[in-house]
Amino acid sequence: GAEAWPRFHRNTSEMFEARAVNVRVEKSNSVLLEGMEGSILPIAVAHGEGRVVTSADNLAALNAGNQVILRYVDSQGNPTQHYPMNPNGSPEAISGVTSKDGRATIMMPHPERTSVRYSILGSLKIGQKTVHGYVCSVMHVSSLVNLKSGF
Repeated sequence: GAEAWPRFHRNTSEMFEARAVNVRVEKSNSVLLEGMEGSILPIAVAHGEGRVVTSADNLAALNAGNQVILRYVDSQGNPTQHYPMNPNGSPEAISGVTSKDGRATIMMPHPERTSVRYSILGSLKIGQKTVHGYVCSVMHVSSLVNLKSGF
């Protein structure tokens, strides 16, 4: 399911890039991002080798198979090739892909670097446990976004 996955090469800027950028969640089979299609998320990047490199055929296969899960976007939510919003120069603003079955995911942004006790999404009470922060590895990420009550 990962035959068309890209490789990550040196950023077009030839520099280590570290900043917050926005990514848009695309329609995919990713279990990590299930139910989050269309969401625009602020996320940290911190890498020197994050530019997607792949063949035109593999790029077409990734798009056709809904395996592109994240794209760098501008302030209007549109995929962008413009630096620094697309910090590495990845084609079609691709910042993450998933396997055909959606169980394996690779991405260059670092969601774990956006985790803080109080963040843009606040916290969520699940049973006796309160989960704080932007991303939690022990529960489904989309449940943090699909809050029905206040923060």
